[in-house]
Amino acid sequence: MRVFSVGKGPELFHLTDMSTRTPIHIMALDAALRARIARLAFDAGHHAEIYASMEEFASSAPTSGIGLVEAGPDGRYVHSIIESMSAAGKWVPVVAFNDRPCVPEVVRLIKSGAIDYVATPTSSSEISTLVDQVLPDAEAQRQRRKLYTDARARIGRLSSREKQVFNHMASGDSNKAIARRLDISPRTVEVHRAKMMGKLGTQSIADVVRYYLITDENAVA
Repeated sequence: MRVFSVGKGPELFHLTDMSTRTPIHIMALDAALRARIARLAFDAGHHAEIYASMEEFASSAPTSGIGLVEAGPDGRYVHSIIESMSAAGKWVPVVAFNDRPCVPEVVRLIKSGAIDYVATPTSSSEISTLVDQVLPDAEAQRQRRKLYTDARARIGRLSSREKQVFNHMASGDSNKAIARRLDISPRTVEVHRAKMMGKLGTQSIADVVRYYLITDENAVA
C-alpha cells in the first residue's frame, strides 16, 4: 500500500493510493457511531460511505466493496438489507456488527447471507483485519449470490403447476411419475415441462437440478 503524507503537526493527513482502497459501506442508525466507524475506515486506508437507514442502503444498491451493517434487534437490519439486495438483483458482501454478538444470532445471519458477524470495530487495525479476512471470500460469495438471485427470479416466473413439475423433476421423478402425483396426463406434464425449462433457460435435466440446488428451494410452490 502506497501512502503519501501532506500537512504538518496535528493536521497531518495520509492519502492512500486509490488502487488499494476498499469501499466500506457503513449502515448504523446512530450518527455518532456511523462517523466513528467511518473515521476508523479512513484511518485504515479505505474509503467509507455512510447510510442512516436500511432503506437508504438498499436504495443506493452498492455493488463493490463491503457492507458493514449494524445488526439491529434480532439481526433485522442485516436481514432486511440482504432481502432488499436479493430482490433488486444487486449484491455487496455484508458483515454484521454488534457490541455483543450472540451465537444464535450469528448463526441466523450467516445462514441468511451475511459473510461475517463481528463485534463493533473500535480501532483502524480491526477494520484492516476485517477487510483482509473478508476480501478473499467476497468475490466468490458475490458470484454465488448472483447465481442465487438470478435463479430465484427465473423460478418466480413459473406458474404454480410449472413449479410443481420443477420440484418433482429435480427430485428425480419421471414424466409418468409426475403425472400420477399431480393427477394429470403425461402429455400435459410434457407441456408444463417444456414451458418451465424455457422460462428457466435450461437445456437439460441436469440444468434443472442445478437451479434447484442453487436456490435450495425444497418447496417453491
